[in-house]
Order: sequence, then C-alpha cells, then structure tokens
Amino acid sequence: MTQTQRYAEALRVTQRIAFELSDIDETDEFRRSLDFLEQQWRNFRQKTCEVATPREPSEPGKHRSAAHNDSDSIDELKDQEMSSEGDSSEDKEVEEVLAGAPTIRLNPTARKVGRPKKQRQKTVASEKEGRKWFDAAEAGRKTSGDVTLVRVLDNLDRDQPGLIETQRRLSGVLVKFAEADAKKPKFKRMKNPVLIQDAFYILPAKLLDACMAVLPVANTEASAISVDEASQDAAPTAMVETVHIKDVGAFSRTQIDTFKRCQNLKTAVQLGIEMHKWLSKEGLPSLPAQDHDLAREVARDVLESYPYKEMKGLSRMPDYKYTMLYRLTPPTWMTDAAIRACCERLVADTGTCRFAGELTRRTMTKKTRSKDAVQVDVALRNRIMAYAKESAVESIFVPVNFMNAHWCCLVIKVSGLQEYDVVGQNNPTQFDAYSCRVYVCWMFIRHAIQGLGVDMTAASLPRRRFELFFYLMNNRLLTVETATATASPATGDELKHPPPSEDQEDEQVPATQVAQ
Repeated sequence: MTQTQRYAEALRVTQRIAFELSDIDETDEFRRSLDFLEQQWRNFRQKTCEVATPREPSEPGKHRSAAHNDSDSIDELKDQEMSSEGDSSEDKEVEEVLAGAPTIRLNPTARKVGRPKKQRQKTVASEKEGRKWFDAAEAGRKTSGDVTLVRVLDNLDRDQPGLIETQRRLSGVLVKFAEADAKKPKFKRMKNPVLIQDAFYILPAKLLDACMAVLPVANTEASAISVDEASQDAAPTAMVETVHIKDVGAFSRTQIDTFKRCQNLKTAVQLGIEMHKWLSKEGLPSLPAQDHDLAREVARDVLESYPYKEMKGLSRMPDYKYTMLYRLTPPTWMTDAAIRACCERLVADTGTCRFAGELTRRTMTKKTRSKDAVQVDVALRNRIMAYAKESAVESIFVPVNFMNAHWCCLVIKVSGLQEYDVVGQNNPTQFDAYSCRVYVCWMFIRHAIQGLGVDMTAASLPRRRFELFFYLMNNRLLTVETATATASPATGDELKHPPPSEDQEDEQVPATQVAQ
C-alpha cells in the first residue's frame, strides 16, 4: 500500500472510533475510554505491546522452535508485569480500564452522517443546462435593452425603429423548449397557480398555436369587458386562467398573449426584410428606367419603417399597417385587408364606385346546378340596393371568398341593371396559386378607372405587384401616371381617347357568347 492509501485507511478507522466515542453520554466512562485508547497508542509507540500480524505458513520442522519462542515471550511479559505492579497508581488504573473496557460494535446498516450524495449524472447535466439558459437569458436582456418581454415590446411600439434595429432587439428573445413542440397543453382554472413569472423567451410556434387554441374567448357576452369602468383588476382570490404544459410549466393567459405578440412581431420583421429584398431584386428591374429611383426610395422606406406603422390616407383600422404590404411578396398570400384598402382608395379617388362587402361561399362538389337557391346576406343585399340608387355610382365591388382557399370578384354595373344578365369572363387568367387577391384588386382598378388597359400576363405580374404595393402605400397609381405622361401631347393637339381595353371588349360581348 502507498502512503496515501495507508493514510486514508487510518483516517477511516480513527473517524469511526471518534464517532462512537462522541455517542457516550457519561463523562467518566468517556474519560476512561479515552485514557484507554491513549495508553494503547502509547504502548504501540513504545513497542511494549504485541501487534497482531497475519501468521505465515511454516514448515513442520520449524513449528517446535516457534512455539518455544512464543513461550519465552510470554514469560518475559509476565516478568515485566510483576515488576511494574508497584511502580505507580497509573498502572492500577490501566488494569481497571482493561478489566472494564467497553466493547465497541459498528453497525453497518446505521444511517450515514452528512449530506446525501447527489445523482451526479442527472443533477450535473440539469445544472449545466440551467446555467447555459440563464447566461443566454442575461445576454438576451442586454441585447434587448430591458429585463421583461412586456417592456421590450412596449419600448419598440413607442420608439418605432426600423426593421434592422427591431430585429436586433428581438434577437435577444430566444425560443425555448423546442423539443416540446408536439406536446398538448391543457387549460385549467386555478386559485393559486405556480407560474413562471420571469420568462424571457417564447415557446415554439406550433406549441404556442396549441396554447392559443385551448384558451377560451376572453371577451364573451356573458363576461363582457367594459372599457369605461374604473378598474378591471381581479380579486386576489379569483381563479386564474392557466395553460399547463407537461415537463415545461404553467403560464397565464397574459403570458401566452405576450409570447404570441412577440412571435407576431418577429414574423412581421422577417416578412418586411423579405419584402425589401423582393423590391430590390424583382420589383425594381420590372419597372421602366425612369421609375428606378422611386423603387429605391420605396425599398429604403420599407427598411427604415416600423412594421406597425400606420398607412396614410386610410381609415384608422388595426389591419391598415405596413405589415399588410409585406404580404405582397410572392409566394405569400395577401390578406383580406389589402382588398378592402384597395377598394377604399378607389372609392376616395373616383367617387363612382362602392365597396359592398365580402361574400363567403362554398364550392360545389358536383357539376350540377343546386336546386335550393341560397340567399345572399340581408345586410349585403340592402347595402347593394342602397348604392345602386345613388346617382353617381357606376360600379359596385363584391369580393367572393371560397372556403379561405381562393378569391374571385363580382362587379355590378349599375347602368346595366335594367337588362340584368350575368356575363362570365375568362380573362385575365391567373398563372399561379397565390396571386388571386392581386388579380381581384386589379380587376377592381380596371373597372373603376375607365379606359385603363394593363397587361396581366405572367411576365408582367411583378410590375403589377409593385404598382399595387405603391398604390396601397402612397395612393399613387403608376400605370395611370405613365399613361397620362405618354398620352399628353407635345404640341397643342387634343388628347385622344385611349384604345378600348379588354374589359370594354368583354362588356360588349352578348350574354350568350363566351368572352374572348
């Protein structure tokens, strides 16, 4: 054995003896036991007592000599004891201690003293992961400039920085629990829930959508929220709406709403950056040379504007933000608000058209006429009838949505209502599966502005997208401006009328023929 091993073994034995001595309650017995141990150690140091050693196997011839030596050593010990009987009183005390020495027994099943040992594999791994997430959260707070998600989002709404600065601040908000994306959350109403209050992260997109789905509607008819009342703070004993996720934690409705708000802003920033790239790479080359500077200015404005910046010239609605314009990037679908904003621009510019509202219908599963006629919404019908009675109205626009998968449009010509008939048109033709709202908006524009002819082929679709984007953004239609500048005479000649457009040709086709 090495010196270190011998030291460890000796320390183990002495500690065991010390533990047993500390359990003795009587002071006299403790002193006697301690003196006995000291005397034994003194004899061992002076080599006056025999130390037990393992007996080695001996040969038969040497057995007698070994026994003779043992008897001699016993006689010597007896002589020493007899000579030391009257030396001092200490020897008598030692004999008394030897006669009444306590017997020490160690229980191997006794409870071990000290703190329990940790499960090193599981505990150390979880502690390391927790330290990593804590360090990442602290670094994210420094990047975002605040310590809570609510304050970060409120500061962004107040400052309204550009897309790059907004993306930099939101980069500190990490996505945590990505491995729990497929878990099913449960909705509970609890009195005193244990919530994660200092969460500086958001949940994965799929898990967050599942949490929003299990939450009931907050503002129902039975529990309507009154804005005019003094305070809406709930009592401390009220039940708290909680979303519980296994192996993740519990979150309140306010926290889930904050997570969703942060995720929506992140998505809007990403769409805005993609819109800026599309304007620079595809939108600008599709325009004539005289409009390139305008396209660069528009792209710079998109990059320097906050996603929730309000659009000028439109009513103050929550959907009329720059985020609505980001949806014009292919293959992203435009929102319904873009159609309403386009119609609102046309109504304000021309004054001869009206927007009646959206109509929702289902596609037929069989190629047969429906026997049961489906009535139009009463409010929509009354609105159309009221618009038709106005003297200045020439067209009424009705966008039609089919099962949230496709958009078509109905254009009602007021001048033709005396001889009412439906004229189906097969142009312009859509060449992809995500531009139906773009075609609907341009159909309304062509019917609102008389004599406007535009090319709606697949090659010219990027230009039409940019022109629609610019029209919704600044209320300027580049097609009309270009046509006016081209048709304006250089001399004193009179302005000639533009050639008839495809829409005018389609309107002159009889109802029994198919439009060409």
